[in-house]
Amino acid sequence: MENLVLTLDYELYGDGSGDVFRHVIEPTRELMRYFDDKGIKTTIFVEMVEFNRLDQEWHKGNQMGYDTNPFDAVAQQIQSIYRHGHDVQLHLHPQWVNAHYLNGKWLVDDDNWMLGNYDEVNGITLEQLILSNMQSLERIIRQVDPAYRCVALRAGGYNVQPSERLVRAMKSTGMKLDSSIVPMAVQQGKHAQFDFTRCSPAMDYWHVDTSLEVASCGDAQLVELPLASMPVRRIQKLFSRARLKSILNNSASATASFQDKANSTGDNSLIGKIRYLFETEYVTWDFCLMGRNMHRRFLRTLKNRKMAVLVGHPKGFTSLATIQSLLQVMPHDVEFITVSDFLAKNIDVSC
Repeated sequence: MENLVLTLDYELYGDGSGDVFRHVIEPTRELMRYFDDKGIKTTIFVEMVEFNRLDQEWHKGNQMGYDTNPFDAVAQQIQSIYRHGHDVQLHLHPQWVNAHYLNGKWLVDDDNWMLGNYDEVNGITLEQLILSNMQSLERIIRQVDPAYRCVALRAGGYNVQPSERLVRAMKSTGMKLDSSIVPMAVQQGKHAQFDFTRCSPAMDYWHVDTSLEVASCGDAQLVELPLASMPVRRIQKLFSRARLKSILNNSASATASFQDKANSTGDNSLIGKIRYLFETEYVTWDFCLMGRNMHRRFLRTLKNRKMAVLVGHPKGFTSLATIQSLLQVMPHDVEFITVSDFLAKNIDVSC
């Protein structure tokens, strides 16, 4: 493998829980300090909808338990990240569009979790949702680099299906790349519904015409840069100290997520949940949660690939040991590139 794209989904928990400073700012600071020390470039996908909602609430006079405006802290951090040579792009969870802060916590919109299914909320269309948050991110980063453009998107929970409307919206807003697809992964829960079994885990990337899942021939405007995926038994994911610590950091959110996935099988019994744990699924290469053995497995699986996209979450980060173990097994000639680096190469996909 020649290139690795390290990406971070910069966000609170999907259900609205979490503390911006504890779960986003502080772990990101530690991660970026380490990456800068090692000369590793990353791409940060920033969840602008939720941070804009926090900013709106702050300016209504509600401090939400914070001493300073969390939006300002986010803006300062991602500006610093960009100054250090990293990439900053857009992450969207539509459940935040109509989120409300009530009785000391955020209540997200349970009916609008999936970007692919997003219609119109509070008069905001899909195109307007993408465009307004692109522009919000650009206003922040252009204070550092006036030439900056937001060109890449990742959907929250990888929820891009059905993707045809999303493709049209991305093209109309000037987006160049999506990085939401997890090849061969399937999930049919309440908060995540996708089926990527049409997408080959052997492809590094592909051009998109009308659907994100289908490789297009010809001069397409969009590129799909999928996340690296590999089949493992679900219970194997738990054999990681980092993952267990991450689950304990927000056990309520982790439990709800597991139940949502397990219940999607239609068997809600205890036996059904145990069976679910021992089934195989395609998972992403989450460098914040996997240990050395899992890193090695991914490398063996992807040895014939030219590049791969890894994903991590500051909210799930608990120790640098997982990152260190990744570098220990990584070939020394692998180059860490950003999403913008990839786009700058203007590589054509053969049909």
